[in-house]
Amino acid sequence: MRTKARLRLDDYFGYEGVNAFSCTIFLYCMFFWTKARFGFNDAQNLLLMASHGLVYVFGARYGGRLSDRLGYDRVLTIGAAGMALTLGSGWLFEHWSAPFGAVFLYTIFIAPTWPALEAAILHAPGKATMPNRLGFYNLAWALGDALGFFVAGFLFEWKRDAILWVPALFHFAQWLWMRWAPARAEGGGEPAMEIGHRGDDVPRAEKRRFMHMAWLANGLGYLMNAAFFALAPQLGERLGWPAHWTIWLTCTLLITRTFGFGLFWKWEGWHYRMAWLQAALWMGPVCLARLLRGKRVDDLRDAERVRPRSGPRLFRLDLLFARLRRAERRKRRRA
Repeated sequence: MRTKARLRLDDYFGYEGVNAFSCTIFLYCMFFWTKARFGFNDAQNLLLMASHGLVYVFGARYGGRLSDRLGYDRVLTIGAAGMALTLGSGWLFEHWSAPFGAVFLYTIFIAPTWPALEAAILHAPGKATMPNRLGFYNLAWALGDALGFFVAGFLFEWKRDAILWVPALFHFAQWLWMRWAPARAEGGGEPAMEIGHRGDDVPRAEKRRFMHMAWLANGLGYLMNAAFFALAPQLGERLGWPAHWTIWLTCTLLITRTFGFGLFWKWEGWHYRMAWLQAALWMGPVCLARLLRGKRVDDLRDAERVRPRSGPRLFRLDLLFARLRRAERRKRRRA
């Protein structure tokens, strides 16, 4: 096994932020790109999203084993090179199957990077505890997602194919950094597993039960998020908005999610509250079904109201739906 971290903890957090920024530009904006360039409808975009999710599930599972075998840094280097090559050439093809091929290859290379990043952050020498590292890990990728999707609005307005080759340049920079950065992990503390924290006092059976449900809830949250962005182009079309306006509007989902991660990182009172996790887990499918069946903005707003107000918000959509409703009212007045 070659699992020793070669770089410092802040180096991996920096790689993570750039990775989230670059991946979001393509993965969340690709549905607008496929609609504008290939004329994809809702069903085709959902199929594209499902293809990405299916490949990611298996890629992440076996990618974690690959990082244990090859080492975190080598997997991150290979992943950055593959993502750069895929996006750098993916925008050149005109056939309708090109997006599926690009997403397939891109997901194969991106899937191992996230398990390798999380493991490297936990094993890199430092003084932060495991909860603090994981909390900042979530905050870093959420902030990268929000910034990436916001910038994607400008890129799509300027030149739609830029959502492929611009993140390719960032991935190329990641490859250069991982390829040529000097080793400097020595003498900076201990791995997270060797630093005690408050979670050590939680019974092992409770931890195991909570983690099993958390894995399920995390996958469901990813599904809800991806389905929403896959349908976002049609939502903007119903409102009569250009694509970049819709991108900026839906970006509010990522911005408020970032604030949520920041809150839950600093406030640890939500840890191991099983009832909260169960509420979020069971109400998710109800909200998603209402969202997919809705034909008006008010239907989307009502889907948000279904969720219990006392539980933690994994996806804070109130601001988004409020803006959508105001936009629909303005459109009616003009008509």
